[in-house]
Amino acid sequence: MISDGHIQENAMKIIRNHGCSGIHAALLACVSVWGAGCGASAGKTDGQGNPAANPGTGQPGISAAKADKGPRSPELQKLEAMQVQTGVFDKPRTNEEAKYLEFQGSAFKSTDFDLLVALPNVERLGFNNLRPPIGDAGLRKLLPLKKINYLDLQSQEITSEGLEVLKGFPELEHLYLAGNPIGDSGLPALEAIPKLNWLSLEYCGSVTDQGVPHLKKLTGLKVLALLKSGVSEAGRQELRAALPNCSVAP
Repeated sequence: MISDGHIQENAMKIIRNHGCSGIHAALLACVSVWGAGCGASAGKTDGQGNPAANPGTGQPGISAAKADKGPRSPELQKLEAMQVQTGVFDKPRTNEEAKYLEFQGSAFKSTDFDLLVALPNVERLGFNNLRPPIGDAGLRKLLPLKKINYLDLQSQEITSEGLEVLKGFPELEHLYLAGNPIGDSGLPALEAIPKLNWLSLEYCGSVTDQGVPHLKKLTGLKVLALLKSGVSEAGRQELRAALPNCSVAP
């Protein structure tokens, strides 16, 4: 099984090699590597270099989800008909199996949120550049999904008011807020997300040096992306001094 430490190590290598432009690539890499490790026999062999049999199916290298020939749930069928990606490698067949959803390029609309709340174990959601954007109202509709640990809200018209909603996701670790009209006044809400360790405020021009005192309180951060934000170089240096275990980029 691929460990979280291995995933994070690879992501940090991307950031070191590519700087700010690598932040989003690193996030996507985390999702891809995580998905590769989802199968019960992922990365294991039988000692002769052959894929190990999956304990749930007895078939070499085939996960239980892929081997299952049963129909997908009605909610998953509807989401896939909208071109929503419901899995990295193995596609889930039951609502309980669904953990990863990517909405970019899909036909998902604000009237379809009832499909999402029927998936109780979803951990990773990507709304990157979804049109129309979900906005603060759509973010509130996600609150029943308490297991979310990765949330990509790039260009989704999330405001400072919407940041208050994020307090309702206690497992949230990775948060991508690039291109949203959020300002310094909303940043204190991020202090109430206990596990947050990866934050992108790229292209958030209304996040300025006035918000630096709030960002300094996010002591659990390991990555803070500020490309094209309103934070000056002096503000970034202040953050680097206050958060020595955090990569502040650029």
